Amino acid sequence: MKFVKFLLCATFVSSVVAYSLQAGVLMVSVTVSSDNPEEKFEQKAFVDKDRMRVELSGDDVDQIIIFRKDKDVFWFIDNKDQTYFEMTREDLREMKAQVDEAMKEFEAQMKDLPPEQRQMMETMMKGKMPEKAPEMTYKKVASGEKVNQWTCEQYEGFLEGEKKMEMWTTDWKKLGLKPEDFQVMQDMADFFGEFVENQASFLKVGVESPEMVAEKFQFAGLPVKVIDYSEGGEIHTTQLIEVKDQDFASSLFELPAGLKKEDMGTK
Repeated sequence: MKFVKFLLCATFVSSVVAYSLQAGVLMVSVTVSSDNPEEKFEQKAFVDKDRMRVELSGDDVDQIIIFRKDKDVFWFIDNKDQTYFEMTREDLREMKAQVDEAMKEFEAQMKDLPPEQRQMMETMMKGKMPEKAPEMTYKKVASGEKVNQWTCEQYEGFLEGEKKMEMWTTDWKKLGLKPEDFQVMQDMADFFGEFVENQASFLKVGVESPEMVAEKFQFAGLPVKVIDYSEGGEIHTTQLIEVKDQDFASSLFELPAGLKKEDMGTK
């Protein structure tokens, strides 16, 4: 699913008068594949008070997400196909209701099965049904590490005992940022919160004090470099290369004209 793939790559993730400008924060990062250094993706996050735009470009990918808290809407845009799909809070509620109803029907059918068949079905369905994701745990392994122009703390992240990432973080103040600059990330987490019980921690970091972040997630500050692992090997490395205040045209957070609307299930 293009939407899911885009969110994984880009995690690192209002009505005003036309043509007016809004002060916000631009964050630019680059992801490089460990297997093929030529495979690179650039992510640009345009973060504002009640809206956010994330662009992913590289190789054959040219995609955008736009979240608008004021409109309570989320758009996913594929510029290559000139298509988009839209999600509202009501869409998510309907999707959750459908999932809940399907689960009720499945559980009712399971009750009528003989024990042997029920056990076989449970084994077949294990890992295919949505479950609450296990929590990532972090361990601080170094201090004073230099990443680009920032002095960082280094952490290792583990999921069920397996190393999943290395992460270097720096204090918000060193980047000229404030926790409230990322309120829109919490707003987007709340937007999806009715559908997904276990919201991703990267959507929560930054909307609370550094002390609360450190207590909840065992690390503090903004990740400026992340190496992701799978089965003991590196997958890719993402580095933050630029953070700056910038005025954004309001049109940047509008749905472009001329796109074909797709059903969410077709992407």
